[in-house]
Amino acid sequence: MKTIKLAAVLIACAVITSLALSAFSPEAFAAIVPVQSGIDGHAAVSWLQDAMALANPALLALRAQRDDLTARAAAKIAEVKDDTPTDDARRIEGEHGELLRELERVNGEIATMERADAARSPTPAPAPDLAAERARSAEIMDLGTRAGMAREDIDGAVRSGQTVEEFRRRAFDHMAARASSSATSSVRVERDETETRRAALSEALSFRIGGVAAVRRNDEGRLEVVRALSGPAQSFARHGLAEMAAEVLGERSMPRSFAEREEVLRRAFHTTTDFPIIFEGSINRVLQARYIQAQPTYRRISVQRNFVDFRPHDVVRVGDFPMLQPVGEGGKIKFGTFGEAKETVVVAPYAVQFALTRQMLVNDHLGAIDQVLGSYGDTVALFEEQTFYAMKGVASGLGPTLKEDNKTVFHADHGNLAGAGTVIDVANLGKARAAMRKQKNMSGAPINVAPRILLVGPDKETEAEQVTSSIQPQQAGNVNPFSGRLEVVATAQVSGNAWELYAEPSALPVFQWGLLEGYTAPRMRIENPFGVSGVGISLEHDFGCGAIDFRGAYRNPGAAG
Repeated sequence: MKTIKLAAVLIACAVITSLALSAFSPEAFAAIVPVQSGIDGHAAVSWLQDAMALANPALLALRAQRDDLTARAAAKIAEVKDDTPTDDARRIEGEHGELLRELERVNGEIATMERADAARSPTPAPAPDLAAERARSAEIMDLGTRAGMAREDIDGAVRSGQTVEEFRRRAFDHMAARASSSATSSVRVERDETETRRAALSEALSFRIGGVAAVRRNDEGRLEVVRALSGPAQSFARHGLAEMAAEVLGERSMPRSFAEREEVLRRAFHTTTDFPIIFEGSINRVLQARYIQAQPTYRRISVQRNFVDFRPHDVVRVGDFPMLQPVGEGGKIKFGTFGEAKETVVVAPYAVQFALTRQMLVNDHLGAIDQVLGSYGDTVALFEEQTFYAMKGVASGLGPTLKEDNKTVFHADHGNLAGAGTVIDVANLGKARAAMRKQKNMSGAPINVAPRILLVGPDKETEAEQVTSSIQPQQAGNVNPFSGRLEVVATAQVSGNAWELYAEPSALPVFQWGLLEGYTAPRMRIENPFGVSGVGISLEHDFGCGAIDFRGAYRNPGAAG
């Protein structure tokens, strides 16, 4: 009797299984089983899929391979951490990509086989909506969680009805993006730390050499020297040159003897470390500070406009805005014209080489280096002064020839040259001022320019200061109208008794000077590595100057006082 009952049960199970396989999809069965038997619906779906695939072993193998690839891809991307080195992160990302490509291929083969099986099998009954939704939701939740996606993104995909395959692609893209972001973050952090350390060492070295921490622009746009060290640079403030080289090389101990210091410096200059960049940046910062602190007199009587390249530059001076004219009948407005005068100014490159000796560097004689840089800063300023006044003093002091009328800057026809030389006194200053007031623009209208600067040489400096000083007069006729109105500029580059008046250069410039655009000072470049003679350095500077107008100046040949 028991045998007959057992056989009946087995037959019933076979019939049920047959009906389930032929009449229901796995999804439909997932909806039914949990309700009627208490069995986990998703486990039942998996069991049914395997049972249906028994007739197709290749399909079953592909599904197993898909599960394995999915698990391996998730494990591979999890290997990337925040502290993973850049090269390792890139390697892991490449291996993860290979797994994704293999998974995509396997999914394609599975889809092809399932379509072929569906075509051969009877059309299954439509799956109940509840069962399909349960299966889709569970799969999306599993994929999203393993990929580390945000909960709102997962819930959104469930609510929007997105298919499992579509969401799987999103999950893989998310994992790949996380891996790339992690690798980039590691590179950025490493680069930031390197740049911060290099900047701190360079700042500390320039401070040790010349007391300069930084050079920056103030709120008015002018360069200013910063003397206080920043926080990161303070930790290197007491380091010598050889000790800084050891820091860059990553030495575990600081050099002590002459031989050790020399060896460290030699390796630091010859290897691919940042030390040559740090050293070069430090000496350039000190040189820049020395340069901007120099005040050559030529800058007071000229205007700065930089150059974009070494070609001759036409300085287009718009000759004044056209005068207003009455509106004609019918509201007709007349056209005015701008006068133009083109003068040419050229910037030229200059350079010289010198050496910082081996003894100076190894002995950490930073004071001597400071003296060298300080002297070169003054030398460059003197070079500019000499170059400018050599340009200005051509034609026996009358200046360059202007293209506007093919005449020198100071010329009788320009109304800015005294007929005979005189001493500097109130009467002659009055004549010079009147001549400047009467100057006209290119349209023929008076421009009413006022003098602000009195330029003299050493022989006339005292006389110029006396006539412009403030004295309390006893009589009205002794009042000095130029007291406090003129700034005396004296330079050894002007010889003899000649004196000149200039308008404020920013308002009406006569001469122009400039550097190559992008450079604010001369620069030094390491040419030769550390050797027996030390470090070879080239000093380079690009400078140009020229005349661009005559209306803002007046010249008197002068006379002995």
